[in-house]
Amino acid sequence: MAAPRVTVVGGGLAGLTAALRLAEKGCKVRLYESKGMLGGNLASQPLQVGGEIDVYPHMYQAWYANFWKLMDDVGVDREESFKSYDCVWQLRRRGETPRWSKLTKAYSPRYVFQNMFSQVGPAPDMFIFGFACLDLLAERTFPTMRLENLSLTGYLDSRPYMTEAAIAAFETFLTRIWALPAKVAAAKDCQTYLRYCIPVGERDQWLTRESAERTVIHPLARALAREGVELVTGTKLAQVEVVNGRVTSIGLQRTRFDPQRYEWLATGRIRNEEVDQLLLAVPAEVLSRIVRDGEPGRRVVDFEESLHELVQLSAQRVPILHLHFKEQLSDIPSQPVGLFGSPLNLAFTDLSQSWKEFEGHTMLALSCSEPAGLFGSSPADDGFLMMRDLAHYVAYEPGEQWGESEQIDWDRTRYHGNNDVRLSLNTVGAENARPGHSPEKIRNLYLAGDFCHHHLGMTTIEAAVSSGIAAAARLVEDAGLAEIEVLRPEVWPDEIYTPIRAGYPAAIAARLLSEGIPFPRRDPDRDAEHESLLGYLLTPGLPARNRRRRD
Repeated sequence: MAAPRVTVVGGGLAGLTAALRLAEKGCKVRLYESKGMLGGNLASQPLQVGGEIDVYPHMYQAWYANFWKLMDDVGVDREESFKSYDCVWQLRRRGETPRWSKLTKAYSPRYVFQNMFSQVGPAPDMFIFGFACLDLLAERTFPTMRLENLSLTGYLDSRPYMTEAAIAAFETFLTRIWALPAKVAAAKDCQTYLRYCIPVGERDQWLTRESAERTVIHPLARALAREGVELVTGTKLAQVEVVNGRVTSIGLQRTRFDPQRYEWLATGRIRNEEVDQLLLAVPAEVLSRIVRDGEPGRRVVDFEESLHELVQLSAQRVPILHLHFKEQLSDIPSQPVGLFGSPLNLAFTDLSQSWKEFEGHTMLALSCSEPAGLFGSSPADDGFLMMRDLAHYVAYEPGEQWGESEQIDWDRTRYHGNNDVRLSLNTVGAENARPGHSPEKIRNLYLAGDFCHHHLGMTTIEAAVSSGIAAAARLVEDAGLAEIEVLRPEVWPDEIYTPIRAGYPAAIAARLLSEGIPFPRRDPDRDAEHESLLGYLLTPGLPARNRRRRD
């Protein structure tokens, strides 16, 4: 049987991975990307004075089985291209103590007591945070709640040992990892995330030594070229036509970049192109529009009605400020840092300590997980709000407006609102809306993306890669070609976590102890809804919203 012709739409990590695995099986692949560059959320953008910076700074987990296999396959050496780290830091505002605290190998049982007394948070609340993580995993064998219907906060509020400070820890943890509050985060997805993190708790995590474009995307594009994949950028999918349960053609438009709106906009006429097999690896909001567009009776949703539910999937932008200082700031660690109590939920990584091009001049990749707090009238205003918040923690003078500080290299400093690159969210109810990799009623349509239904159950870099592989695997299976393997992360037997519930009396005692122990806290009149989050990857158990006032 001749290998099929496959059209892949979407040049993010899911689409690129799917295209590579399909080409390796002999498929003739053409890939379309609407923007002028590949990579999606792993894309990089050039600076005006040379060099490039990432759309999002990423942390690469040790349990990413398919991602690390992909890197090996395209010739990326992990030790040469990535820098390992074993801790994350928390920084308090200037004048508060302790200024710096850290968590070392946060998922490792061996470091439990060290982290409990690390001054990241009160020891009793940190104990409760850790106990709650294991208690959540014990739900897999002895369920007490229906996690599918619960947010993480809903689950935590049901535990008799829970404290407000421990809930705040989960709030900051989730805001940093998934950019959403615990009150809407799916408890089931949080359980899955912990299930993969704990077995590799002794291993380091990783940061890139240069941009994601050079480290990940460029090697992947080279591998695609070697396999004969045709890459077409600056071309947008406008519509999909389905006839008799089969995609027959797609409509395509060229795009151009609009610097005023900071978006890639369609231009010119729609041209039609016939397709044999179609694999869509586009963001959920784009897919939701595509399946509805077109002539009634020939739209995707006219044949696969379940895809109407895509509108229930959510995404969040996370603004990023790359702040380049003219000199090297002292006492900035090379590992990720969260700012405790930041109203904007700020966190940063110092790229100058891992990227050679910024050596000698501190370059902070500063993220804002509370974009609603950016109320400026322009991107420069929003960037300055982030700078001003950072100045409460790091000793520098931001000036009175964007472009004023003499300590900043403004040619290399850049603010990104990231309206066009949103992160998929693991919200309650999302599981039912996630599409499968192959709609049952359309024989030659396949879907990929971190938001799709897959074994990981949550949106991560590994989910994007795994989803691309799974969609490609389904396609080659239908075509009668050799199978493609999707790797599964290492997990421990669920029964290991069950005995933790014998520790309930200790957890309740920790709650009682917590209620009687004061801990350095911020201005009690400040809005506690803005507790930092990298704060709590950095800060399990920090005093947070709804805390009791003590005289």
